[in-house]
Amino acid sequence: MTGELKLPARLQTIEREAFCDCNITKLVIEMENITFRSNEVFNHKNIKELVLLDTVKTIGQEAFSGCENITGELSLPGGLQIIGQEAFSGCSGIAGELKLPAGLENIYSNAFSECSSITTLTLPEGLQTIELKCF
Repeated sequence: MTGELKLPARLQTIEREAFCDCNITKLVIEMENITFRSNEVFNHKNIKELVLLDTVKTIGQEAFSGCENITGELSLPGGLQIIGQEAFSGCSGIAGELKLPAGLENIYSNAFSECSSITTLTLPEGLQTIELKCF
């Protein structure tokens, strides 16, 4: 499979290596909670565009870790509440302003570690937790 993959809102579980041999360049996510059983679900190196719809509330541990070809500003959904440990770690192509949504409550350790091209960070007033080495 190559090209765009759309993960529907009702999808609950994606097992390890489910899409590892695919050349997915655009990933569209409607799922409310993005929690993969492993960070080896996708071949992260190929993903260039990530679209997270407003239904997304949780981005789980290592969900997009190592997606270094996602470039430019990262747009996070308004309903997002939790960003898990190492969720975007190593996404070195994410650049410019990172504006975290108003409803965000928790950012867990190393969530944006090695995202060295982020130049401006806006934190929401309701943010409750920023763990170790998030940025």
